[in-house]
Amino acid sequence: MKKTLFLFLMLLGVVFTDSAMAQNTCTIHLFSKGSPSKIYVNDQLVTGLNKDEALEYTLPANGRAVVSVRFNNDASAEVTVDTEKDSDAYIIAYVRAISNGSTISSSLIGLTKIVDIEKWNKKSKNFKDLVKLTAK
Repeated sequence: MKKTLFLFLMLLGVVFTDSAMAQNTCTIHLFSKGSPSKIYVNDQLVTGLNKDEALEYTLPANGRAVVSVRFNNDASAEVTVDTEKDSDAYIIAYVRAISNGSTISSSLIGLTKIVDIEKWNKKSKNFKDLVKLTAK
């Protein structure tokens, strides 16, 4: 009887621990417009995205995360996201040409911006594929 009760309490503890850990996450939604890119979170490569693909990345909610986007044309950008429990962050990453005064040459820069859910819904209608990943 004591052994059965002990096993039941152990199992109950595991179930509550797993459910508590599952709720302590943040989801980053990132839409990479216009250029293939590599996505890093806290300096760790998460995935590569093709043109007009989106990423849904779930990670532990432990303060802040630095999201870096490195485009294939050597442009890059980064943004810091507050990762609060059960929160979502919506990021749009894109490349913009900057003219240096000459009509012949221009350079490309990478930009990121955090947007609200309405702007995300409006812009994300254009993505072709969604990559879903979870931090390990």
